[in-house]
Amino acid sequence: MTQSHKLAFVVIDSDSITEFDELFNAYSICKSVTKTPILLRDARMKLPSRLVQLIHTGDLQENIAPALNCGHPLDSLNSVPLSSDVLIVSTGQTEKIVNYLYARMKTEQVSSHSWNVISSKYMRSLFVERQRSLGEFIPTDTQVYIKLLLRKFGKAKILDALESLEKLAVLLIGETIFDDYVLCDSLGKVSKDPLVAFWKRQHLRQLGGVLATAKHFSGLGCHTHVLSELKEDDIKSVYDDLGPLRKLHVELLPGNLEIIKTRFVDRTSNQRLFETYEMPSSYDNLKFIEFLERALQDDSLSRNTIIMDYGHGLIDQSLIDRLIRRGLSLTVNTQSNAGNRGFNSVARYAGAKRVFLNGSELQLEVRRKDVDINSVVPALAQELSFEEFFVTNGAQGITGWTKEFGTITAPAFAPIILDRIGAGDATLATVAALRSANVHPEIALFFGNIAGAILVSSLGNEISISNQTLRDQSEQILRQIELNL
Repeated sequence: MTQSHKLAFVVIDSDSITEFDELFNAYSICKSVTKTPILLRDARMKLPSRLVQLIHTGDLQENIAPALNCGHPLDSLNSVPLSSDVLIVSTGQTEKIVNYLYARMKTEQVSSHSWNVISSKYMRSLFVERQRSLGEFIPTDTQVYIKLLLRKFGKAKILDALESLEKLAVLLIGETIFDDYVLCDSLGKVSKDPLVAFWKRQHLRQLGGVLATAKHFSGLGCHTHVLSELKEDDIKSVYDDLGPLRKLHVELLPGNLEIIKTRFVDRTSNQRLFETYEMPSSYDNLKFIEFLERALQDDSLSRNTIIMDYGHGLIDQSLIDRLIRRGLSLTVNTQSNAGNRGFNSVARYAGAKRVFLNGSELQLEVRRKDVDINSVVPALAQELSFEEFFVTNGAQGITGWTKEFGTITAPAFAPIILDRIGAGDATLATVAALRSANVHPEIALFFGNIAGAILVSSLGNEISISNQTLRDQSEQILRQIELNL
């Protein structure tokens, strides 16, 4: 990876025991993106001699002035603009840094930033890899597709499509999910049982479900309104987490139920070991319907309505029937997962305007493993009276069908795949937003594939898509293709 003028900081977490290896890992990550990383620490903390040597040789700068004045080491970042390309690597937990970042966003009244915050304990090499542009991961068929796209629309029209999202307003309805990650180190086989023991090292919580999708819409520039239900004790923490997003308004119906999906991950291989679900056996659907009806009295809210149906019971048939009868412009995603597999059919939404599924969900829908997507998608769309139907299929890209343009296919990029969780939501948000703004579906699918590729190279919903990120990546991709035209 070519070094740039990016700012990179090593932050020593004073609340955890930091070994030299972890410090050196943090230093190495920063060194890969800048010539001289900067160390932030509490002045009272003693440094290992080998790290002191790096400072003496000038390979590592040190900034401890704030700590000497009884401030916090992160105060050194106050003069660094949020729009700057910044990498911060913590030797322990990242919560303090993230809280500092959110506080800055609130104070400065901005809804996005260009900082990357990671822990040296996790995802060291993959973080460095994912800094490479998607332009370096373009398969041959995708190159051919983009060349045709450029000849048909031109670079300016493709990039200008993103500007149309600034005036778009959307309403999202769906279940709120907490995605927990427990990062573990393998200790080896248990002596008395045929089991492998793992040492729990770090716990991360991310907002998933409809809120993760909402953050994508908001990041794209859409005025985003969300209706969901959540356990009353968790509502304040969610509002605090979403606070910096200026174009996002969330209304949570207080309840007694919550959905938590916990994934245990081996830190060495980045492989998920197993997953647990905590979810309600039932919802008070009538109460949520009344909550929804009150919100829909504002006609401006329902102009572009997106249903994120994760199949855990919040959205029942009576609610679906009410939405269909209203004649709303409905975009629908019914997801298949371990908690509902085979029981969350998109056929319940017959008459919806725009529908999204992935390849395995399409197989379940038609009850066949050998599915010819190009023929099944238009046939199913017409059978269920959908105006538009999009199917994401991993490395195969996206196949779409619309009444106006017929069948369209868009091959995928080939990024580093860390975690597929959240990629479909990012793709849906991007394609649905652009189509709602009347952007040509071929252009919408191009950006949708970029959004999905960005998400699979991160852990779950660790990051959210932004308009600027899509623009930067697409410009690099198009520039790369133009050089070969």
